[in-house]
Amino acid sequence: MTAVERVRLNREDFIDWLGKALLGAAALPRTSSAGSAKSTDVTLAAPSHEIEAWPIICIAQAQMHDLFAFLSTYAKVRPFSAFFRVLPVELISVLERRAAASKNDLALAKCVAGAAMAEAWIASARESDRPKNVFPVLLASLSSALGQAVLARYDQAAIDWISAEWTELRKQPGDPFGAQDLQGPNVAWRIVSSAVGTPAGDVGADASVIGRFLSNVLAAGAIRSHMLAQLAPLSVGVDFGTLLAASREERINRFNEVVLDLKRRSDRGLRSEFVGGLMLAIAGNGSFDQLRSAREFDGWLDGATTWFGICAALFEESNVLSYGNSAGRRMVRDLLTREDPFRPPHADMNSSEYRFLDFNDALQSSTHAPNAIDVELLPNVMSRVSGASSPDGDHQRDDVEMLLRNLDEAGYMIDRARHMAMGFAGGERQGSLYKPSGRRRSR
Repeated sequence: MTAVERVRLNREDFIDWLGKALLGAAALPRTSSAGSAKSTDVTLAAPSHEIEAWPIICIAQAQMHDLFAFLSTYAKVRPFSAFFRVLPVELISVLERRAAASKNDLALAKCVAGAAMAEAWIASARESDRPKNVFPVLLASLSSALGQAVLARYDQAAIDWISAEWTELRKQPGDPFGAQDLQGPNVAWRIVSSAVGTPAGDVGADASVIGRFLSNVLAAGAIRSHMLAQLAPLSVGVDFGTLLAASREERINRFNEVVLDLKRRSDRGLRSEFVGGLMLAIAGNGSFDQLRSAREFDGWLDGATTWFGICAALFEESNVLSYGNSAGRRMVRDLLTREDPFRPPHADMNSSEYRFLDFNDALQSSTHAPNAIDVELLPNVMSRVSGASSPDGDHQRDDVEMLLRNLDEAGYMIDRARHMAMGFAGGERQGSLYKPSGRRRSR
């Protein structure tokens, strides 16, 4: 629990504080502004007795757009949220409930990477052209955002906020996740959140069974065969423990049979999503090479894709870290590196300012990748937004690369011809290190 002190400033006092903060004096003011509170007032929040803390600027959600319009006129920095964190005042409580790192964070980070990889693969499969670099697509997935929230131990209200903000980010035309189902991943990460001890409210009987199973697996660091017995209430005529010990061919055949049965019965509930994802993970013993089979879920059992990624990452022999040119390893590494919310942000801007700006204007602030921006939803929760690359731009890059190769080849031929000519000329042709003696021209 972090004791967060709050200081209210009117607009005039806020601008005075901002000018000093930009010069390096970003300390929390000692007192609030005089006079009665107004809806346009700004609240600065920072931990008590931390001299070097960088205060977070908070304002009512309804006033957020007005604040950025005000800052675009009076502040000298663009974008503003690249220098200062700005949050709705309604979410200050998430800063007070910061949780320390846990011993099961590594296993949880693998689950985030696995679910993001599964969702990214399915989203990319819908596109005519697969991305050359999978890592940015992982960062844009819904499970990436929700998983970061669970790692930060945010409560359900914060997770709901993150889900809504993520949906707003995906409204850009051509976004690969624009058509993604939201309910399946939201329910999945709500259950994972309850499994790591964050209150999630009434989640239902099936969710309670899954939550207890995940809690035991995360504590152990990997799925053990005896743990699968806890899932007996969810079985659809399948003994998961026995299936895990069967041959690979038998596991795959059993998965296909169960999926066909679920399709026939049009069963789309949580139980079917979890069982479908878990059985595909068992079929490959945690291998993400089975992602091609996850296309069976697309369009009718979307939550199973998320559950496959979560469950497959928890197998001891899972290749979640090495799959996709080790994109999972890089993602897990970044997930385990937490930012201090009371220090300057690393993202290009936050989601509220992103909505205030035109997309093309927002792209001008990109510092991490071309044609993409990293947007912070909450402290330690970031999502990447990419613009669709134009075919003309791709052709231009190809033409430039071809021109450079031709110039390199021409340069090689010129150097070779020069050396041959020097050989035919004979004699020493090395120039003197000193200029020949002679009379200097008088001035």
